[in-house]
Amino acid sequence: MLNAKTPGEAKSLGRKCPLISNWNSIRLQIMEQILWAKFEQNPGLKEKLINTGDAYLEETNTWNDTFWGVCKGKGQNNLGKILMKIRAELPRD
Repeated sequence: MLNAKTPGEAKSLGRKCPLISNWNSIRLQIMEQILWAKFEQNPGLKEKLINTGDAYLEETNTWNDTFWGVCKGKGQNNLGKILMKIRAELPRD
């Protein structure tokens, strides 16, 4: 996946990997850990997230992902919820 030329190629490769048996019960926690690392390691991205203020963040998509996002007005928007949670907890420098 590290050598994938596009995000789509990485996604396609990732779909070929077997999931651990308890993935559904830990995926929210794992995504939150990944996003914390992303924003702690990238000051520019951290600033962009903070600069969204208290805006509602929604991962809107057209590929029917209603767990992480919203498609056609329906979905749980878990990615948006995690981003808003992290934004609220990020230290302001």
